[in-house]
Amino acid sequence: MPVPSALVTRFFQLILNKQFAEAERELERLKQKMHKTEWNRGYFRALYGMLLVRRSNNNDSYAFFAKLDLNDKEALQAYRREFLNHVKNRLHG
Repeated sequence: MPVPSALVTRFFQLILNKQFAEAERELERLKQKMHKTEWNRGYFRALYGMLLVRRSNNNDSYAFFAKLDLNDKEALQAYRREFLNHVKNRLHG
């Protein structure tokens, strides 16, 4: 079963609005619906890491998510393309 995009979208909305308790519950619902694969475990950990970075609010210079401008659609598309290129690269997976 693929990761439900509606739950992921809801998760991002919650962390952007700093509703961390509800975001954790949504993340737990996501975990319950995921198949137990290595890819899904990594995906879950990445989402959890984003939650931790957003919650810490210390603008860590190494945290990509802390520096991300979510209103810049061109930059978001460029990041998406870059990420998809990394996913397709056999050296990464």
